[in-house]
Amino acid sequence: MGKLIGKIAGGLGLLFVATSWVTLLVSGGSLVAFGAKLVLGVLLLVVWAVGDREKVQNLARSSLFVSSSVVMAVVFVAALVALNYIVAKKNKTWDLTSKKIFSLSAQTKNVLGGLKEPIKAVTFIPDFKGAPPQLEDLFGKYAQASDKFTFEYKDPLQDPEAAKVFGVKQGQPATYLVKGQGQAQVRIAINVQKVATPGLAEQELTNGLSKITLTKETGVYFVTGHGELPLDGPPNASLSNLKRLLTEEGYAPTPVNLVQRGEVPIDAALLVIAGPKQPLTEREAYLVDQFLEAGGRLLYFAEQGAEMGLDAVLAKYAIQIDHGLVADPREQPDKPFTIVTASYGEHETVRPLAAESAFTVFDTVRSLTQLREGALQGVSAVPLVLTSPSAVVKRAPDDQPKDVTGEKAGQMPLAIASSRDTKSAQNKRSDEARVLVVGDSDCLGRALSYDRDLVLNFFAWATQQGMKITIRPPDRDISTLDITPEKFVSLRLMAMDVLPMLLMAVGLTIWLTRRAR
Repeated sequence: MGKLIGKIAGGLGLLFVATSWVTLLVSGGSLVAFGAKLVLGVLLLVVWAVGDREKVQNLARSSLFVSSSVVMAVVFVAALVALNYIVAKKNKTWDLTSKKIFSLSAQTKNVLGGLKEPIKAVTFIPDFKGAPPQLEDLFGKYAQASDKFTFEYKDPLQDPEAAKVFGVKQGQPATYLVKGQGQAQVRIAINVQKVATPGLAEQELTNGLSKITLTKETGVYFVTGHGELPLDGPPNASLSNLKRLLTEEGYAPTPVNLVQRGEVPIDAALLVIAGPKQPLTEREAYLVDQFLEAGGRLLYFAEQGAEMGLDAVLAKYAIQIDHGLVADPREQPDKPFTIVTASYGEHETVRPLAAESAFTVFDTVRSLTQLREGALQGVSAVPLVLTSPSAVVKRAPDDQPKDVTGEKAGQMPLAIASSRDTKSAQNKRSDEARVLVVGDSDCLGRALSYDRDLVLNFFAWATQQGMKITIRPPDRDISTLDITPEKFVSLRLMAMDVLPMLLMAVGLTIWLTRRAR
């Protein structure tokens, strides 16, 4: 029994001595823990040596074997260190989370891939003693994805001249994106609090990159005077959320009353008619028609039960808005007029959504018809979003829609995009006229949730900004754990030292006990 206890003490002593260096160099760096383990290990080895002198003598004879084993162990550890160094230099990572919370979004990759000149992120942090981990991680991902993106940190107290040039307020952190040099340098400020907040950081930084790469904002005019939702006001009674999203992506949304102005603004890249409750006048319809003839672009979002006064104009582009509402009692028995669909046409605006099988939601939506006759020569129309084959159109909506004979039924488009070459037009605004019609205007109010990517992709296509047609960073509903540096050291010590050592100690004790029987 005494010899068994001695063997166990010797095995544990050797284990403590060997792992004490792991404690010092790898898992914790604590001199106290290192010393305690080393002293305890030596004491246990002394207990073993006193109790089993014969074994000690035999051990001395086998020193050559032990030496070769040690050399092999050192070589193995060195190989592991070299492998870790190579992996660290390559900086290859894999995101195995279901929502890809550690990966850059498609939108960010598009923006970074489209950078034509270097952009630097300059962050001013008072009393700078090291970059916040979340900022360092975010900037590092962007720099890894594009060699045209760099970043640096400045202490405004140590570099007051730079702080003065950038207009940094004393004691407040700030982040700027910088493009160009000298007099041609362009700087824009981004919200440093958002950049340091998970779930908001990527969208804020990517929007900032989009803005600084634009030569000017894109003029988007929202037609008013027909009961449309205003651009400003409470979110539930206006398009304020949509306006903010558009502004962040480099658009300049502005209201316009065509009756009062008498013309479409010369800087208008896009006209938006969002859910009018009264029809446009003949004069307004004429202005819209002439705008398109010259290569203008139009987004039209229909409203339930409202006439629009643009039937003839849209017919020229092979689009007709049907009367009544679409219902799908088979797909949504409890909410037949809420259309949830993942069916898309072959078009660049919806291709990213189709690739991810993303759902689009429409409430009280009108169906569209792609006309086969009467359109202008050279018009090309493509369905974008479609219902399921079980959908029907109800001219007199009720709570229990049925497939009634004579009413439109089957798979039908809810959004259509149409274009026409206008290179030879007089006083042309662009080389191609574009019209995109959606049978629902409620999707504009939901631009922060279900239909964000769909709606913003429509705006991007209508203004011929293909790089903005993408899937944007998702709202990542993840839980985070706030770990201080002290907590991190303790966790690392437990995971890399204490727990593995306890498992090895238990295993060694069991093995020696069984061997002694």
